[in-house]
Amino acid sequence: MAGPRADKKNAKKKPDKRDRIKRTYNTAPLHWIVVAGIVSVLILSPFFRGLYFNYELLYFQIAVGVLFLIYSVKKYLDGTVLFKDTAVLFGLILTLCYLISFAFAANYRLAFGTVLKYFTYAFLMMMAAGEIEDRRDIYIVLNGIIIAGVAVAVAGIGSAAGTFNINGGFVGGRINSTLQYPNTLASLMMAVYFIAIALMGETDKLYMKVIYAGAAYTLFHTFIFTYSRGAWVMFPVLALLFVILSKERWMETLINGILTIAPIVITLQGFGSAIAEAPPAGAWRWFFIGLIASLVLGLLAYVVDRFAGKVDRKKAAAAFAVLLIAACIAGYTAMTSTMPLAYSNDTDKDTWQQIIRYVDVKPDTGYTLEVKVQCENRSDKPWAYQVLIESIDGMGVASNITAYNPKAESGTAVIDFKTFPDTRRLRIYFRNLYAGTSVTFSGAALKGGGQEISIPLRYRYIPESLVTRMQDITLSTQSSSERLIFYRDAFKMFKASPVFGFGGGGWQAAYFAFQSYMYWTTQAHNYFAQIMVETGILGLAALAGLLLSLLYVSYRIWKGTEDVYLFLAPFMAVLSLYAHSAMDFDLSLSAVSFMLWTLMGVILSEGRVYSIDVGRMRLGINFRPAYGVVLSVIMVMISSGLSYALSSALKGSDEAKRGDLDKAIYYYSKAVTFDRLNPDYRADYSKILMTAGDNEKDRGKIDRARGMIESAVTLSRYDSSLYAQLAAFYLSHGIIDEGLEAVEKSVEVQPFRPQNYTQKADAYYKVGMAYLNEDKKDEARKYFEAVSNMRKEIQGVNKKALKPMDLLPETVNYIERADYVLANIDSRGAALMADRVLLNSRFDIDINGDNTPDFWRVAQGKDSELTAEFKDGQAAVKNSGKGEGFLIRDSLTLEPDTKYALVFLAKGTVKPAAFEVFVLSPSGENVQFNANNIQLTDKTQVYNYEFTTTGDIKPGNQYIRFDHNGNDPGEIDISSVMLIKLD
Repeated sequence: MAGPRADKKNAKKKPDKRDRIKRTYNTAPLHWIVVAGIVSVLILSPFFRGLYFNYELLYFQIAVGVLFLIYSVKKYLDGTVLFKDTAVLFGLILTLCYLISFAFAANYRLAFGTVLKYFTYAFLMMMAAGEIEDRRDIYIVLNGIIIAGVAVAVAGIGSAAGTFNINGGFVGGRINSTLQYPNTLASLMMAVYFIAIALMGETDKLYMKVIYAGAAYTLFHTFIFTYSRGAWVMFPVLALLFVILSKERWMETLINGILTIAPIVITLQGFGSAIAEAPPAGAWRWFFIGLIASLVLGLLAYVVDRFAGKVDRKKAAAAFAVLLIAACIAGYTAMTSTMPLAYSNDTDKDTWQQIIRYVDVKPDTGYTLEVKVQCENRSDKPWAYQVLIESIDGMGVASNITAYNPKAESGTAVIDFKTFPDTRRLRIYFRNLYAGTSVTFSGAALKGGGQEISIPLRYRYIPESLVTRMQDITLSTQSSSERLIFYRDAFKMFKASPVFGFGGGGWQAAYFAFQSYMYWTTQAHNYFAQIMVETGILGLAALAGLLLSLLYVSYRIWKGTEDVYLFLAPFMAVLSLYAHSAMDFDLSLSAVSFMLWTLMGVILSEGRVYSIDVGRMRLGINFRPAYGVVLSVIMVMISSGLSYALSSALKGSDEAKRGDLDKAIYYYSKAVTFDRLNPDYRADYSKILMTAGDNEKDRGKIDRARGMIESAVTLSRYDSSLYAQLAAFYLSHGIIDEGLEAVEKSVEVQPFRPQNYTQKADAYYKVGMAYLNEDKKDEARKYFEAVSNMRKEIQGVNKKALKPMDLLPETVNYIERADYVLANIDSRGAALMADRVLLNSRFDIDINGDNTPDFWRVAQGKDSELTAEFKDGQAAVKNSGKGEGFLIRDSLTLEPDTKYALVFLAKGTVKPAAFEVFVLSPSGENVQFNANNIQLTDKTQVYNYEFTTTGDIKPGNQYIRFDHNGNDPGEIDISSVMLIKLD
């Protein structure tokens, strides 16, 4: 697309002699192939899940490799070098840093794949910097990026409207489009929006200005409905910088921005409400209303631009001031116009309807929430409406403070409560649920702590989903708090390997070993932190060199050209992508990185296009095109081999699922041959070989299986699951010491995963039982002691955690069984009964440090005031209320039609009528066992009951309940509870 203003001053300059192309062949066709290829890659790549996954990325790496081969051949025919820019050199140095860190990688396959990715990025940057020869080329690339951005935006809008069935394109009310991640989509939309605004100012053609206006609106519309809070906060800052950098054309930039954003005011409420419906209705109508408005305003922008020079500057300034004031008034009106919140459920189904409001408050302070309300409860439901108040702490974790649930009370509801010592904010829900009820909230105010805060309930012009996201912009949200923890853990990793890092993919491969508590994220959510983790000081220095050299070039171009918009288009896009990548993992989607590195190349090319001296690199190094030919051929060959390996692994997996192990072995042998560094292929191959070897008694296959899983662990030294698989192989083949060592390593590299402790307990327990079956008590004892001592080990881990880890019930059961065996190890017959012990609680396993034994809890009935004090292996239960209260042991697994014994030690001072015990099941018949009128004495006695479960229960989630029925000042002291399977 053409139509730019010519920069006459710069156009008259002669090209720098260093940049003259010495053509000996007609290489123009190759030039257009490279440019068209770059644009095609940029347009297509976002539609393959943003190239986040290897399957699609490998094909694009092959394509870029072929393009770079053509580029290198062209440079050879032209008699020029591959590149001359310092920034490109630093881009290659950063790539080499990844190659160096490969030797220290946490996962060699991820590290190698990252090296290939960065070579791909460097190729794109080099081609853009070296092959863009004039303004037309710049326009082609920038317009290609706009086409890509608008296409992705339309795909996202269509997904939200229900028109396009894009996997993950619209989730949780947020537009994700083909990138499948809303925050990255927001970053992309923001970057391309700046390009569209710049080209809108650059062009002097009516139809192009209108098209750019429509494109900018489409991009901004999608940007808003990603609901990306970080991008929202960042946008006005970057937009202001854009205006400032526009030099004397700042007013034009501001006007174009306002005109392309203004239509969203018309469509915001309508589109937001439409996509919130199921199914969506009217979304396209609202979008096109805004689009048409943007096209009309684009026409207005053309008129303003065309006649700007003929209008008196004072009148123009006055008109602009009026426009700005009108925009401010419109924004203020939208933010302050509220109305009562009304919910009515006239259906026959209970359906949640609610809004959420956030309020900053003081900790440990009394407050009063006053709510003006009118309600009806026509069907005599439990309540007509609910006001739920939650505390949000500094980690973004919510805890319930109080819930107000009136049956049918109109007027002013007064809710008194006190915040917790760790409260930072309140999250207040205004709700309606039941059929046949209705409620209208007409006002809400929070008073206390020297504050009086009016809480807006429903905005007239802003969709509720947008309001909720805007109110939740704070560092105390769980998302923000977690990111800060990620960054802190990234610095821990950096300190562990400061010079070379952990190699590409190092965060993903090793973060479990350094995390502060259990969380799952394969990305550090900060590009600079990820570079720090993966490449250490060397990579950070290279990245700093890249950015500083690019900034220097940008400054020289900005100072030296009057064609400011064509410079600001790529510059603002690059700046916004880097800025947002500091808070999310946008650049882990290679499609976004493709765009970023290409745009950096575009900036570098502009120095040559405008004949501006930008300080070209003169290091005496001749980067000959032959090097590019070699690199591109290597890239294509390796990527092709990896793609073939991936295809073979997928086929092998399919054959394994079908039970054809011979074919599975064949395909996996191909996979590990063509992708020798992939630990996952080797682990899967090992499983298949082991299964086949065990079935066929083939020692050769078993040995190969061992070699595969051992090499997999070597290739990914922080992978807990691989150590667990290695341990399983060793233990199943009688290699005990190595197996237990692998189990310990599995826990060491991922200490906050509860399943790892279950695996460890299982391994040690089974080894102990094997020795016990052979009557080797002394040998067995040390393994059972290892299981029993796990409670202390895990408590030690939890002391270092920001959030304590909860164990799985299976782990607790193994510890309790080990305790049982150790108590009865001299009676071999009794010890061998341990596998029948479902529960052996002495109230001494409190892993998470909440002063309540794991899987035990207190529950209150009506008018109950039950308390349970756990001390010295005993539960002291009291109930000062009039109703029954409960001490419950959850997470038991009982089988149908099976006989069990419930045995507990107890003493107490309550009357028999006050003490009962139940075994209950949520499935089948509820009461599986009940004993009442239990006579307690002041001396501990054994209470032994046998019962048989009914045939209609499903195993899982059964529980034991000890009842203190109240109306009795006495105490129940329970010191041991056992549940034993008898059948």
